[in-house]
Amino acid sequence: TNNGPDGIPDRLRGRPWTQHGPGIVLVRTDRRDLGLVASFLGKQLAESTCAAVVIPRRGFSDADKQSGPLYDPEVDQEFVDRLRAVLPASTPMREVDHHINDPEFGEAVIAEFQRLSDPKIEP
Repeated sequence: TNNGPDGIPDRLRGRPWTQHGPGIVLVRTDRRDLGLVASFLGKQLAESTCAAVVIPRRGFSDADKQSGPLYDPEVDQEFVDRLRAVLPASTPMREVDHHINDPEFGEAVIAEFQRLSDPKIEP
């Protein structure tokens, strides 16, 4: 939300949240939200002719790292499981044991992009 904690909509109140910056609050997505996101991504990727998914196993945002206020590895895992279930067989999903902000995760994304760009590169 962009109005600080007072701007959190009623339907999101009670969820974990953190102040991201002046007037900006991040609210944790829940199982239902992430199930909808996974379904949406699966549908979008089904229409793609060349795609891959790279998952950061140690968190999807700065607030979602192990010591972060929105850290919830169980919900993150449910998202990953749901996404895996709805991904087309033609879309590989690679899980990387790093946080999304780790340089190693960025390197894994670049390697996957290079693999997709050059079919001669082995996964």
